[in-house]
Amino acid sequence: MIFLFFLLSYTARADSSIYIEPYTYLYDNVELIIDTVTVTSDRALVTEDSVRVWSNLRIEKEDLVIYGGLGRYFFDRIYYIEDRMRAERREDTLTAGKGTLYEERNEVYAQDSLIIWGGGKCIEGDKGFYNFEKREGVVWSNVLFKSEKDTIELACDTLRVYGDTLVVARGNTLTKGRFKVYSDTLRYYMDKDLLMFFGRPVVVTDKDSLSGDYIEMMINEGEIIELRAKGNVRGSRRE
Repeated sequence: MIFLFFLLSYTARADSSIYIEPYTYLYDNVELIIDTVTVTSDRALVTEDSVRVWSNLRIEKEDLVIYGGLGRYFFDRIYYIEDRMRAERREDTLTAGKGTLYEERNEVYAQDSLIIWGGGKCIEGDKGFYNFEKREGVVWSNVLFKSEKDTIELACDTLRVYGDTLVVARGNTLTKGRFKVYSDTLRYYMDKDLLMFFGRPVVVTDKDSLSGDYIEMMINEGEIIELRAKGNVRGSRRE
């Protein structure tokens, strides 16, 4: 059984909940209140196991808001959003072609031109998932990360987000002004402006190169203030 509150155009909310029979259509500014989630749209169809919604979809769960062109809510608390998905919570925003919200975990799985931004960072990729409450997630396939504060760009296959920390494995290329860094694994502590490279990283400029088992890069106000290598360090200069 599902209880629905609904709005008709230019009317106030109904005073009491009503039971909607399966395969009932609702039109004009529909509002569904399901436990702690509110779903609004222009049209809706109630079926035996789900609610389909069309046009101007909006899903609200506390301070998490998701928009889309159309979607479907299953009674096991899974939402499917298609056509211009956009999710917002506090400082974080996620956009994609389509995605899925798992209500109990507060996780959004998205694909097709996924973009996550907020807090001075922007992450692009083909697909991934993000937990808005924990501010953790994974983006993979053709990933590009940009930092406004430290003015760096990072290209990789898979990127993991843990709040203000990024972890990249399986090869990556970081660009910072005239510097390029190639490494197998990278940890970027955005709140400390510290980057740590592992797996025989190599730093390259137009004339210089530096390699080692491990390299640290410190950034202050957008400028590299320290570059330190450890273990089997090698450097060269090209004329």
